[in-house]
Amino acid sequence: MRYLAAITMLVLALAMVQPVAAQSFKPDYDAGYKAYEQKDYATALRHFRPLAKQGHARAQTRLGFMYDLGFGVTKDSKEAVRWYRLAAKQGYAWGQNRLGWSYRDGDGVTKDSKEAVRWFRKSAKQVHDGAQWNLGRMYLDGLGVVQDLVMAYVWMNVSIANGSNYGPQKRDGVLARLNASERELALELSKRCFKKPAKCPEYSDD
Repeated sequence: MRYLAAITMLVLALAMVQPVAAQSFKPDYDAGYKAYEQKDYATALRHFRPLAKQGHARAQTRLGFMYDLGFGVTKDSKEAVRWYRLAAKQGYAWGQNRLGWSYRDGDGVTKDSKEAVRWFRKSAKQVHDGAQWNLGRMYLDGLGVVQDLVMAYVWMNVSIANGSNYGPQKRDGVLARLNASERELALELSKRCFKKPAKCPEYSDD
């Protein structure tokens, strides 16, 4: 009888401890990111998801990225776009860049080059080097904008100056296609847009 009583008391004690432990968990972005880096996606999601639902823009974008690539969840591009959009509307640069990427490729949303440019530009003006490069490529290819090789060079150059990992060969190839006056303008605009990206002109002749 004493043995059974002891077992009963142990079971009751565990039942009381478990809810307390569950209640003590507090989602933390840095802890989630550490788990993400270690590819412990279950733990990462445990942190990111509640934060995203609370409106945490970084967590929303990271959660969208995990849906985009299928990290710890079933790949779902539409769900990725949903989270990107929530972050982008809060003005979060990485979320804006990812949303622009989705529109550019038609991944999880109807392909729309103009909408892609809109979001890339918003992000680029906040000094997101990836978005700056992406915007430059849109100018180079004439997607969503009128082709403008000067602005293509400008945004690629600014992107590299801000530390992007994209190679300079593509940028230098664009510069080689410009005439003397266009090169001079491209270099001048590069300086201006690097210092004040928010005031960078839409086209080189503005």
